[in-house]
Amino acid sequence: MERFGGFQKLLPMVTSSKYPVLNKPKERTRIFLEDEQCFEVAHSYFFTTFCLLEGSNDKGLWPKSNSDRILWRDWGHRYIDPASDWNEQEPLAKHTMDEMILGAFLPQLEAYLRATETESLERPADDNLSRSAQNFFQNQEMTLTLVFATHIFLDIHYILRDEVGKGFMNLKVISRHIENSLNKASTFQSSYHSKTITSGKFDRTLSLISRWVKEDPIQADHRLMGVPSGEEFKFLKSHPLLSGLFAFRLSLGFQEVGLSFVNETNAITDIVHLCNALDQEGLFSGHWKDMGLLCHLQGQEAILGGVAKDREGYDRKHSLAWGYSVTEFARNKRNKPNSKDGKSYLSGRGRKILAVLAPVSQIFKNRYDGSGRVDFTKKDLEKIAIKSGWVVDGTSSALLQALCIALDEEALDLAFDYATLHRVCWLVLGKIREKCNDKLRDMHGPLYKPHSTPLTPFVVGFVLGAAADDAFIADKAAKAKADVVKDGVLEQTAEVVNAVACKAFGETVTKLLEDNYGMQFEF
Repeated sequence: MERFGGFQKLLPMVTSSKYPVLNKPKERTRIFLEDEQCFEVAHSYFFTTFCLLEGSNDKGLWPKSNSDRILWRDWGHRYIDPASDWNEQEPLAKHTMDEMILGAFLPQLEAYLRATETESLERPADDNLSRSAQNFFQNQEMTLTLVFATHIFLDIHYILRDEVGKGFMNLKVISRHIENSLNKASTFQSSYHSKTITSGKFDRTLSLISRWVKEDPIQADHRLMGVPSGEEFKFLKSHPLLSGLFAFRLSLGFQEVGLSFVNETNAITDIVHLCNALDQEGLFSGHWKDMGLLCHLQGQEAILGGVAKDREGYDRKHSLAWGYSVTEFARNKRNKPNSKDGKSYLSGRGRKILAVLAPVSQIFKNRYDGSGRVDFTKKDLEKIAIKSGWVVDGTSSALLQALCIALDEEALDLAFDYATLHRVCWLVLGKIREKCNDKLRDMHGPLYKPHSTPLTPFVVGFVLGAAADDAFIADKAAKAKADVVKDGVLEQTAEVVNAVACKAFGETVTKLLEDNYGMQFEF
């Protein structure tokens, strides 16, 4: 392309091969505005968009003074009916609509890029338009990427029309949900967890929401330049693609910090083990909708390491999930410790934790980690193909469609509120400890410390251990043909789970998903 003078010279040459008269820079705009067929040819080659961007240089992009900026803003300061159909307009009207939309948007984009030049304000998202516009504003360097991205931007406006701002409204709803969840999780940490667990990992996500969704730094930039600030959040409202990418980034971060939060204590996985035990024993009187959805996403067998069917199995699977070695469950376990020093053996694999989901969405994570990568590797494409069923000999458009389908299918994976479910599970564990306190203390003796807050996530281990002892004692009594009185710890636990989880708080997460994302669930 460079040997032909670069893109800025090549595109007019290619377009004028269809209409030679378009090769005259001073007349081309007038010509394709007067000739509808000529306009359609120019538009199909993105030449109309090219001319708009080329002409915008005369209006003072990347202004050096306040007066330049005002001149540039005035260029787009006209009314356009958002419901009007671009396809039904005459060439002049089409060109005017393009000019008005860009005239209103480009100053906003310029302010967005300039405001995020320093590290003091992190850029929430980038697309091809924002990336390629940086050089255009600074050096008047026009690339194919810039023209194509601008053309797509205009097409989005004409397709969505008066719903262009819906992208930002969705971003606000998602941001509000994430902010509320993480703020409550942060308060929860400071109230119940040890000092080694902090809420610092939430700060980056909350900061992005505060700086870009609750406040409008573009307006602040306009005030600094002495320019009327105009409509609040005008930039994100007029750029639904960037709003969507921002929401996607927040969702990726929400899953990451949520899983990091819940995996510090294993409260959720403990409850999954407990629920399996209650279900196998026929002690469930209702349905815990949130827990059912979690097991659907993470896979119940993956969490449990295989579904246990008896009381000794519940205890064994739970202990293995906490990282204890299988040698802990040798045949002579009940008579003496297996280790010579009387301590438990720990597995080198560590404890089981909830897995990061949405493998295709994770491909895009590097766009926000500072690496600057925006391409796909062979491994990335293989993930997309496996997830979506795309065949190797398929077309590139089929691959894009497969990518869209795969990302859409992972929306629930990213939206699931692990932090809220964790708080519900912690509440259930606390209620179980209160309910079963006396029995657990009698059965486990000095090992059980009911007033120690960090004990809460371990209460399931004591409950399942007590249930296993019940089964062991009952088996010995049956062989000796003696009567045995059960301690009934599982039964007491079931009362709490059925009352608190299945009835009072059983649909907390699913209700949030329905209200904020419009998702519907059937169990």
